[in-house]
Amino acid sequence: MATTTTIYPLRLPTPTPDEIMHLRKIILKLSQQKFSELLYVTYRTVQNWETGKTPMPVIYWKFANEYTTPEVRAAAEKAHKAELEEIERQKRYEIRLAKDLKANEYEKQVLAARVRGETVTFTEEEKAWMIEHDYTYILEGAVW
Repeated sequence: MATTTTIYPLRLPTPTPDEIMHLRKIILKLSQQKFSELLYVTYRTVQNWETGKTPMPVIYWKFANEYTTPEVRAAAEKAHKAELEEIERQKRYEIRLAKDLKANEYEKQVLAARVRGETVTFTEEEKAWMIEHDYTYILEGAVW
């Protein structure tokens, strides 16, 4: 009588949701969206891996871990720093835009008063704001 042997494929353990989040957030410093783009999967797939709804296939885990070499980490860190700098630049731009819009409203008041032949009286708070933000030309009546 012949004996048969069944060979089962080696199953590697899949990473836990905590391991996936640690790799993504702490080591790679990527958002779920950027991580999904790196692995060519959907954003929802990454969410499912990190919540434990579906296991992350080992091949994706290996691929993601290839990005933890010192060179790649340095590149990721540089990209992360550039992203933070861009966010900061955007914030500064938005703050400046808000200030310009407020100054524009004051300029409109001065212009409207000139057209009517009147003078504009600003509150001490408004004057202080214009001086603090270097919009003193409005106070001097030099709208343009």
